[in-house]
Amino acid sequence: MNTIRVVNVTHTYQKTTALVQVSLSLPAGSTIGLIGPDGVGKSTLLSLLAGVKILQQGQITVFGLSQAEKAERECLLKRIA
Repeated sequence: MNTIRVVNVTHTYQKTTALVQVSLSLPAGSTIGLIGPDGVGKSTLLSLLAGVKILQQGQITVFGLSQAEKAERECLLKRIA
């Protein structure tokens, strides 16, 4: 079972595109690292996964709950906070 699933996520800030069609799946219990230079979207991706930023385009599910749906996002916050 994938704990986190990201499909074709794109996120922009005014004229700057932080993420372009990012897709990944992370199985339960996996350990990962996000590395890269400043400004490549690492913090944006983590903010989207945590539900801090609103998903603009694509799909993100965490524990099977959609980050695009407010009710599911709020339910998830109770599970991970």
